[in-house]
Amino acid sequence: MRDNVNTASVKGGFVLLCVLIIDQITKSLVINNLSLHEIIAVCPCLNIVHFRNIGISFGMLSNGNTWQLAVIWTTVGALLVYLIRQFVTATHWIPSVCIGGIIGGALGNVADRVIYGSVIDFIDCYIKKLTLFSWTILEWHWPAFNVADSAIVVGVCCLMLYSLKNNKGSTSKRR
Repeated sequence: MRDNVNTASVKGGFVLLCVLIIDQITKSLVINNLSLHEIIAVCPCLNIVHFRNIGISFGMLSNGNTWQLAVIWTTVGALLVYLIRQFVTATHWIPSVCIGGIIGGALGNVADRVIYGSVIDFIDCYIKKLTLFSWTILEWHWPAFNVADSAIVVGVCCLMLYSLKNNKGSTSKRR
């Protein structure tokens, strides 16, 4: 008798749960151990900070209108429904794991918004100001982010690479 459980979805579900749990644990550690806006220097290009993001990704629309946020949240909701459908019907483990990471990250950030009214961000990457003579050659500071954001970005990138590889292979087979 064949088992009806989709093993690809099980693997993706495992990744979803891992991302969600690790994201919430790390955010809890930040909330319980750092004051708001407190900075802990980890190395010359990385800080741990306690930042609250009321906007969307990377602080965009922090001062946005209600209608802009409503449109974005509606779009995100529709995208999540689509991803969940793709997740449940996936037949290969790679897209399932990628989508699991994306959904886990999205749920982690949604949980923050429901519980705290904002997303907890704490990873702060930057390149210090490099100068040559009196000219600034390089100075770079990425907006603070979290484990959920990382899972979403990695999941989307890997899913795109997987799709490109599969589309390239199917295109060459048709010729």
